[in-house]
Amino acid sequence: MATDNQKVADGMVVSFQYKLYVDGKLYIEEDADGDDNTIDYLHGADNILPGLEQALAGKRAGDTLSVMLSPDEAYGEYDDEDMETLDRSEVPDAEELAPGMLIEVENEDGSIELAHVKEITPQVVVLDFNHPLAGKSLKYDIEVLGVRQADEDELKHGHAHGVYDDEEEWDEDDEA
Repeated sequence: MATDNQKVADGMVVSFQYKLYVDGKLYIEEDADGDDNTIDYLHGADNILPGLEQALAGKRAGDTLSVMLSPDEAYGEYDDEDMETLDRSEVPDAEELAPGMLIEVENEDGSIELAHVKEITPQVVVLDFNHPLAGKSLKYDIEVLGVRQADEDELKHGHAHGVYDDEEEWDEDDEA
């Protein structure tokens, strides 16, 4: 990726590698395939956590940094009220669920939300709608790999292309 030693700023596509520590313990170093975690994002388009984006502003390819994010700068505080208890008979395929599983749930307006199965009893299924990292302090060790000007399509679509060439594959939950 040609960088011309450009600085990270709005409208730039930034590529970085990271290690994530949660509450002081290594949480992510490599993905499931053993590859280093690399993210390409469009700076200024809210593609990553605001605290990360702010820390990366002004950096150049080759820069390294550590970023500490409190829960309120990352995925928010854990909300004990962000749970729902459903009658087991209302949950399709309830017999296939297990605590910890991530499932899609349709809300009243027809949109899909993600929830973790917190508990299953013979009568109910308890769903937790908090992000798995809610309430956690996060530390990112980052190396900036490249910085380049976004092209017209990337600016129009609001995300970096290459990783997400097909817009339908883009999912806001893919944020760092």
